[in-house]
Amino acid sequence: MLRTVIIEDEKNILDMMKWFINKNSNYDLVGTYLNPSIALKEVPVLDPDVLFIDIEMPKQNGIELARKLKKDQNQIIFTTAYSQYALDAFHVQATDYLLKPVTEEAISKITERLIKTKNLFLQAGEPPVGNVKIQCFGSFVVTDKYEKIVRWPTQKTEEMFAYFLIRKTEIVSKWELADVLWQDKSGDKAVHNVHNTIYRLKKTLKEFELPIEINTINHGYSMNVAQEVIIDLDIALNANSDLLKDREKIREFCKLYKGSLFQNKDYHWSIYYKESLEILHMNYC
Repeated sequence: MLRTVIIEDEKNILDMMKWFINKNSNYDLVGTYLNPSIALKEVPVLDPDVLFIDIEMPKQNGIELARKLKKDQNQIIFTTAYSQYALDAFHVQATDYLLKPVTEEAISKITERLIKTKNLFLQAGEPPVGNVKIQCFGSFVVTDKYEKIVRWPTQKTEEMFAYFLIRKTEIVSKWELADVLWQDKSGDKAVHNVHNTIYRLKKTLKEFELPIEINTINHGYSMNVAQEVIIDLDIALNANSDLLKDREKIREFCKLYKGSLFQNKDYHWSIYYKESLEILHMNYC
């Protein structure tokens, strides 16, 4: 429904417009005002979709009032007995201009347009929903379906996620994770850190609504990534002699290679993968 306000200084006209608006199920009349000064104070709180504003008012001109009340996502309909205000109404970005006496038919005619415009505003205001993207070449960045960058609770949580990307679809034991990510810790302490970081990782994936699961299998873990997730690393890790015969795949790999693997991260375990992919890039791009 269209949240609607009427500002009209003649009571008989205001009452008539109230009658027409209330008869139309597309409108929700949230405020009516005879005094434009009161309207100026109260209307912003009501946050209407549509404002019907009389132009000729003694205390304040309707054009000036509209300039003060206009927001990006509300629509102004001017009502007046004089057609010479049309250009001024245009400059205020008015949606329409109704000559008095305003009729029920005139209001009905503009209703569909008002609804369509409101729907366009709503669509424009919604964040775009797209694919989750994981960039591993150059900067290591994960963005959710709303294109927001995933913020990891700790550096080790991010590093563990990166390690799972390298070992995607494989089962990684908790002892391997402890040895790779916490080389400076004793066995029990390192395994304890693995459990805590797995918990943080799962929580972050859920918080950002990433279609990625960390599954516990015996004494290890595996990562399951939905097909719609876009990962630049996948093509590179699957690069083999058969793939490199495919010119299209070569071009795709060269295009996505924006710098070395996890370029801005100091992951000691990634050196082998980083150097292998750099050689691949030098030879084929």
